[in-house]
Amino acid sequence: MRPCLLSRPEWAWTVTPDAALGVVRLLPAMGALHTWRVLRSLALWIADDWTPPFNADGMRELERQILTSVYDDAIRLPLAVIARGLTPGAEDTELERMGYACLCVAEWAHARGFNALCLSFAHASALATGMECFAEVATRLRSALDPHSPGETN
Repeated sequence: MRPCLLSRPEWAWTVTPDAALGVVRLLPAMGALHTWRVLRSLALWIADDWTPPFNADGMRELERQILTSVYDDAIRLPLAVIARGLTPGAEDTELERMGYACLCVAEWAHARGFNALCLSFAHASALATGMECFAEVATRLRSALDPHSPGETN
């Protein structure tokens, strides 16, 4: 069973797959499509209360496509890790690895000025894993990148 992240009002996080569409300026079309598909899959997986709604063969094929494509490894390899973690039958031990891969994509996006994509992957890391360490990173990133977001209310 996956851990459940405590719900707090200041964690009104969103995962916005269309935030990935902007990377088409920097990545080849296939890289942008992979980024969008992985983020969309994460959003669906999180919304479906962590029940894998995907076909295992389809997710393995997505992972294979990502791994055999040619574009920036700094985003390509974490996307493949996330796809593996979303594959039905993946072990719960993959959750922490998947959360870390989400943060790797968030870091890649942040370094290139794709703040909405950065926040979507950071939020996904917290929501998908339910782990406080990922929630803390997501909260700090949101505070830094979205000055209009509600802050911590400890």
